[in-house]
Amino acid sequence: KFNEITEAYLNKLDLKTGKIVSTSNECGKVIDNFKCYVAVTLNSKNAMEAEVGGKATLRISNDEELDAKIVQINEQSGKRTIIFEVSKLTENLINHRKIVTDVIWWNVSGLKVPKQALIKENELYYVMRNKAGVQTKLLVKVKKETDKFAIIEPYSDKELQELGYSSSEIKKYKKITNYDEIVINQ
Repeated sequence: KFNEITEAYLNKLDLKTGKIVSTSNECGKVIDNFKCYVAVTLNSKNAMEAEVGGKATLRISNDEELDAKIVQINEQSGKRTIIFEVSKLTENLINHRKIVTDVIWWNVSGLKVPKQALIKENELYYVMRNKAGVQTKLLVKVKKETDKFAIIEPYSDKELQELGYSSSEIKKYKKITNYDEIVINQ
């Protein structure tokens, strides 16, 4: 009865993290062939925007990451208990009733910069690099952003060409790199 699983219900079970429960009428695991279900109570922005059918990655206590699908969302007291379906069974999920888990809503690689470092001009983003006291405005691609930071990377030559840059402009294009010092706009 997934629709009955809420934070209050889970707390009432009084399970300790890592506790192994061999038999119980109230504490159990639901395993359907090669699927199991993990219920997590969250109140983050991503959790509040999640929808049934959506996907996420669960990182369980042993640092293993599992692809998960949202099969049920129950709301109570401003929080959501999200039930994820996992197709890959692990010993941690089978043996334990309560585990430490992180929900990873998105995974993007690039350089992480504070949002205050971004300069937006004509629908393009730039950062100001400070190298030995010389400031240079660098064109960057924003791959993902949150309220506080953005994941950026330099454009490829092909992408610059698609943006309308000439061959000579592409050759002069300076790319942001790891450990560059950037200016944060106040």
